[in-house]
Amino acid sequence: MKKVDWCQLATDLETICQTRGGWTERGGTDVAKRALIEILGEDVLVNAVDHAVTLAPGSELAVSVLSLLQPRAAMARCIEVFRTSTDPETAAGAIWLLQRIADRSAVEWLPEVLSSPNALVRAWGIGIVDHLLIAQGVIELHEAEPFIEAGLRDAEETVRERAKQVLEMIEHEEMVEKRRLGQAS
Repeated sequence: MKKVDWCQLATDLETICQTRGGWTERGGTDVAKRALIEILGEDVLVNAVDHAVTLAPGSELAVSVLSLLQPRAAMARCIEVFRTSTDPETAAGAIWLLQRIADRSAVEWLPEVLSSPNALVRAWGIGIVDHLLIAQGVIELHEAEPFIEAGLRDAEETVRERAKQVLEMIEHEEMVEKRRLGQAS
């Protein structure tokens, strides 16, 4: 089993600071995630993406770990698989996975994903918007609107339906918030 030099890891992650009286530290969930990403290493995380996309036994565990950690290397691997795969289902699977593990940084890939000739990729791309806007709340509606509008104009019914679902969820969230605020008054 690999031993971890916690002091060095804390130093590398800049969570420890030397002071005149010793040191101070900070921790928390975000720091823990960064530490686990560092401990696991990029190779393990990229391998988890490759395994998850196959949907083979153990893939749901790989997806769960990647969803928890949201490592940039895994997101980049999803985009690499999407760009390089000659199999349309594998390309779509990579974007399905990206939808599950995306953080705010995935917004930069949305124009490319939503302009893919693969309708399933575009539908999962709308899923990324849903994930970032509704599930995680890390993008604002004005940031999501151009992508949702593109989905609503898409030539494929499945993509348009997915965009409509996102709009319905937005409307539902707004209605719930209005009720909550109305009750709080």
